[in-house]
Amino acid sequence: MQTTEQKLTNTLQYSFLILWKEDKQKWVVDCQLLKIEIEADTYKDALDKLMLKLLRHKFSDDFFDLIELDKKDYLRE
Repeated sequence: MQTTEQKLTNTLQYSFLILWKEDKQKWVVDCQLLKIEIEADTYKDALDKLMLKLLRHKFSDDFFDLIELDKKDYLRE
């Protein structure tokens, strides 16, 4: 059985987290699965940088295989 932390980590690896970091006074965009971490001064800049990064990203076949594998696992639960 997975712990709550493991379930959260597994779920969030497919998410784009956009957070305000008070200590840095910046917006931070993070995606664990794609290994994306972006810092921006405004929310708009954060989204713009994320979209550009996604458009330029070279997705491997392994990436899509992993998504499909996990989709099957989620459907079984």
